[in-house]
Amino acid sequence: MNAEHADLEARFAAPAERDLPPGRHKLHREILMNHMLTESGQAPAKHRRPRRRMLAIGGTAGLGIAAAAVAVTLIATSTPRPPAAPPRPVAGGPTASHPTTTTPTTPAVSSPLVLLADKITASANKQPGDATLVFRTASFTDGQTGGTSVDLYTDAGPYYWALTESGLPAQIAAHHNLADGLFTREIAAAKYAVHGDLATARERMIYAADPADAGKSPAAQMSPWLLKLKAQLLGVKAAPGQSLAAAYDKASDDDEIWGNVLDALVAGSGDPQVRAGVLRLLSTVSGVVVTHGTLDGQPTLVVGDVTPGSNGNGTYEGALTLNASTGVPLEYTEGALGKAPESTTTYKVSRVTVADIAAGKF
Repeated sequence: MNAEHADLEARFAAPAERDLPPGRHKLHREILMNHMLTESGQAPAKHRRPRRRMLAIGGTAGLGIAAAAVAVTLIATSTPRPPAAPPRPVAGGPTASHPTTTTPTTPAVSSPLVLLADKITASANKQPGDATLVFRTASFTDGQTGGTSVDLYTDAGPYYWALTESGLPAQIAAHHNLADGLFTREIAAAKYAVHGDLATARERMIYAADPADAGKSPAAQMSPWLLKLKAQLLGVKAAPGQSLAAAYDKASDDDEIWGNVLDALVAGSGDPQVRAGVLRLLSTVSGVVVTHGTLDGQPTLVVGDVTPGSNGNGTYEGALTLNASTGVPLEYTEGALGKAPESTTTYKVSRVTVADIAAGKF
């Protein structure tokens, strides 16, 4: 096997120790699994980037599912989620209008994402507290066990995780900061997008996970035959007058933005400026479609991203549901288009103070 064949297999085959169902945004699921391994006395695996569209489409499922299932099962056997605490403040904002398909770097001003971003920016006030608390509940339809976890994203940068809210004080006391700089870079890129040049904001968000790759063309890193093969597997086609390499790089860039802004949106969900910047960046991703909906009685915007499959695998869709007034994330689903979601993650976001959580005051 030559080096290019090895590279192809490495990129398109799911690593045996962490295979996950098809889909893009798996960073938080990986983090969750790593934390659970840590709590069970095992060392967490080295942090890896999430499997996004570019890998998921051509990836092969079925390897290492048992290992992943064992890790996820730990959620169900751990302490259950504590009773709901009294409501905490979440930043507010206005509603948006008409669904549309957005365009790269120069979104139409009528885009509901841009309209909502503008209104959030105009009405943003100083937020209470100094941290964002996120209850995350995951469920799967592939036989894997879901569960809950709690994230504490502090405004100062440190990030703490626990299976339950009551487990956070010990994490804070132990200075178990899991941030590693990734969320800080993603949040900074989102904030820049509020008033900065969107092309520059895209670049910053694209390379937030791997700053060392800044300026590198993914297409230029492979031979012409490998580029052609990967583009075919991934459904990437050049537009009239566009080279295949340029089309591939654009698809790769959109892929990185989609995954990284989802990180930024959850980590910065308590900051209206982060939410506004994320909305602007999402409006630059090709193929994103925005529609109206409702969830638990709340008016919502559903940001859908359909990915073409390969080898007869159909199409795959990720759908992010936001509160239509605030832009706060409510739910994220993934699955084959036209079928019930294969995975669903729900979010409950509130603003808190680190001191209160550290003292066990919930």
